[in-house]
Amino acid sequence: MPAFTQYSDDFDRSSLGPDWLVDRLSFAIVSNELAETAPKTNAPAQMRWRGGASGGDTGTPNQYGKLQIRSPLTKTPAGFIARSNAPTGPLAGHYEIHFKTDTKEWRWEYYNPLWQATLGSCAGDGTLAALDWIGFAITGSGPNTEVSLYRWSADPDAGGPPNPLAAWGPPDCVLQSATGPFADTGQYGGIRFYGNDPANSRADNWSFGGQGN
Repeated sequence: MPAFTQYSDDFDRSSLGPDWLVDRLSFAIVSNELAETAPKTNAPAQMRWRGGASGGDTGTPNQYGKLQIRSPLTKTPAGFIARSNAPTGPLAGHYEIHFKTDTKEWRWEYYNPLWQATLGSCAGDGTLAALDWIGFAITGSGPNTEVSLYRWSADPDAGGPPNPLAAWGPPDCVLQSATGPFADTGQYGGIRFYGNDPANSRADNWSFGGQGN
């Protein structure tokens, strides 16, 4: 398996297909965009990537992700699953990293498979607008884990491969936690939504990989 594998999906097709495993609630492709089709209040929608030559393995727990927001998301926090345990079977301990749009707040949380603890949060620089991009980069382990959080009005990679160490610019904020629980070893990930409004649950152009690509 090659180290530091990168994956991406532009959702330009009619169905999710076998590369995604939907763990909770319901996702579909609608007009070439990812949509959460049956959201519930206070319930996360979760799905993991298991496609590509390495079956979703990024080759390292030092991961990054990027996602384009396709609707205003006035009610729906959008974000990422990171450091998950595997691309199949029950979803075990992992991180969920997202922008909480009603409070303009970034959050880094531990789930197993549902919420267990909020490890860190910080103020964002405003409400996400349609066509904005969000991203994260995570390094380290235990209390030395660092989660860098990003938001842009345009693709920071100009359509090319993500490179958070060189092209993404300064993060909105960097989170650390003195106490766990921690997810130090998982090398898989995916996408999460958390909301109750299907009109505000759309995203596109996901990419995810191991730092070092």
